[in-house]
Amino acid sequence: MNEIFVTWTGDGTAFVDNYYPNEGDTITLTCIPDPHCTLIDILATDGGGYPIALYVTEIQQFTYHNVLGNVTIDVTFSDTPFIYKNLWLLARNKWWQKKIY
Repeated sequence: MNEIFVTWTGDGTAFVDNYYPNEGDTITLTCIPDPHCTLIDILATDGGGYPIALYVTEIQQFTYHNVLGNVTIDVTFSDTPFIYKNLWLLARNKWWQKKIY
């Protein structure tokens, strides 16, 4: 059975809709910063430490597809408003840079 581990630092919370997915499932990650805080980074890696592409589905929600093993997701929030940081996401088969503020 596959397992998903979610950790976060800073003021906020992060969770997935299924912590024990089957092979091929789609998983939704939700990241909710506390008031006056900002989501500044997400790193999802497979069991080998390789990055997993996340797709933006809604504000503060991301998905990934085709779970093949254990996954670790590290989320970072900041209590400093208006932080600008590069968040690389895979969308429509292109890498793009999104400014978070």
